[in-house]
Amino acid sequence: MSLSGLTADFGVGKIRYERPGEDLLYEMQIYDVQNLEDMLCSIREIESEYHSNVQSYTYHRVKSHLADNMTIQSEEVLEDNSILITLTME
Repeated sequence: MSLSGLTADFGVGKIRYERPGEDLLYEMQIYDVQNLEDMLCSIREIESEYHSNVQSYTYHRVKSHLADNMTIQSEEVLEDNSILITLTME
């Protein structure tokens, strides 16, 4: 893996993430696809895991950065797996 790119081989296709410049976003390139449906399934799995990781990071960051006058009144996992945090301010 270089500092600017990463390639993953899923057996049914490959994905390359590459950043063309330090200040630019990563681009995703899909190639060598042998089975489109299986490749799409792999991409959905990556997307789901990514969303879960972002949610977990955000959840823990919000909890660890509450102001001293804030406390968590309740937490609820909603039907779409998002998290509702209700705060009280003293």
